[in-house]
Amino acid sequence: MNKAQILELITKLPSNINEEDVMENLFFKSHVQAGLNALAEGNSLTHEQVKKKFKLNV
Repeated sequence: MNKAQILELITKLPSNINEEDVMENLFFKSHVQAGLNALAEGNSLTHEQVKKKFKLNV
């Protein structure tokens, strides 16, 4: 996230939000964007690959 995106996110938050909640929102948004970027770059696993990786019998 760049500075402009961070400022945009902060301005959309309620005025009575506390510092911890601001940081939580930034952390969440940053990780969601990282996941979307990974998907766009083809860095993902299928459901079957995840089950095999974690040895799940679901």
